[in-house]
Amino acid sequence: MAAVTTKCPNCGALSQTEYQQIGAPITCSTCREKVVPEIPNGAVIPYHEWDLTYKDFRQLVEDRVYRAEIEPLLGEWFGYRLIGDGPGTIIADHENKPIEPLWLHGQIQREPDKQYKLYQTAMSLWR
Repeated sequence: MAAVTTKCPNCGALSQTEYQQIGAPITCSTCREKVVPEIPNGAVIPYHEWDLTYKDFRQLVEDRVYRAEIEPLLGEWFGYRLIGDGPGTIIADHENKPIEPLWLHGQIQREPDKQYKLYQTAMSLWR
């Protein structure tokens, strides 16, 4: 996986973040605050083939416009469904137990067929 230079929005410390993890909260190693690192202007974004960032994944799950395409994939692959709307959207299993979105994003990104299908679906929605 390729890393991107990111910056803590709290203290400005630079660090390396895996491309897929962009948009995921971390604890800054310098100021120890829980933050979502930012990509500073001028940072080089590595080639990433079919990867989607966590931020992109959350957008696909939370945005009503995209859900009609994304929810059936999550249902087919894992038996999951989406509950709620916007930032409060919950990914739930068949017993309505919440699924951690960061974990699920990682699962999809580790399975080439699912990764490719999600990427292709996202690109068709974002065009």
